[in-house]
Amino acid sequence: MVNRAGRPTISVIIPYYNEAETLPQTLGQLSSQTIEPSEILLVDSGSTDRSPEIIDTWSRETHRGRTAQVRNIRARTGVPSSSKNVGIREATGEILAFMDCGLVFPPHWLESNLAMLQAGSYDLVSGHCILKGESPLDMAAVAQTYGYLRPCSTVPSSLVKRYVFEKTGLFLEGRRAGYDTDWALRVQEEGLRRGSNANVIVGYLGFNYARDLRSLYLKSIVYTRTACGIPSFYQPEIYLTGTLLAIAVAVLQPSALPWVFAAYLLLRGLVIPGRKSRVVAMLRDDYRSVLLLPVAGITIDAGRTVGSVLGTLVRFKKRPL
Repeated sequence: MVNRAGRPTISVIIPYYNEAETLPQTLGQLSSQTIEPSEILLVDSGSTDRSPEIIDTWSRETHRGRTAQVRNIRARTGVPSSSKNVGIREATGEILAFMDCGLVFPPHWLESNLAMLQAGSYDLVSGHCILKGESPLDMAAVAQTYGYLRPCSTVPSSLVKRYVFEKTGLFLEGRRAGYDTDWALRVQEEGLRRGSNANVIVGYLGFNYARDLRSLYLKSIVYTRTACGIPSFYQPEIYLTGTLLAIAVAVLQPSALPWVFAAYLLLRGLVIPGRKSRVVAMLRDDYRSVLLLPVAGITIDAGRTVGSVLGTLVRFKKRPL
């Protein structure tokens, strides 16, 4: 199925949850695209703010007269993976385009990815998501997770041919994190070709990862807890094993604890972020972010350890006797 311009029909899928602050910019960027999709599906994960009303007003007033049909779906799934799946099931386009609220994306996002998708015989094409951070702590958190200024291919920014999901299946249901990594592995296992478009740069609006230590800690708990049990995602097992080893050292060889902790600080404060990030760029942009690398790393590890325990307990509770 193609549109009047001879292009394949595109369905844009955007999940949202309490995005009243970011929706105006997201919707404005959609309106500014150099090619128009056939439909825009905004899937409400269960918002309690004015997000649904903002979308309805935009569709009725600002977007009025445009070709793309806007569908505001009140799914109330509670998590982004399930909301994306609702969008996939409801979409009618030959190509499914994914974006998230709170992201800054260029006006040529759809056009550039579509051109690469067709010219390169790819099954899906993703843009480059580049994270930086708004504060020294946010920068340090980015360096410890995604990587400071390191381009990575993500589901948001991607254009995917519909048949891909027929081969891979949908995203894992009920997940806040880890579902995208799991799906990317299934894409590889199916031998599907994923293009990476450096001409489409996507970034976060505002704080990229965490505003303060408390939010960093809580986010690490939630993301790890909800990712427990995902095939080929071994982070919870690694953290549980590390915790048990630390307890064993403390009991059996307490004199070695200072050396173990020193090695951990070196690994977490320099080696890991150094492999993921452009540390020289961090020093240039704000040297305080480099000094906060160990603090961010310890906070993330503390949250992930708690998340691993909580997620594992939930898994055992759900196991049939």
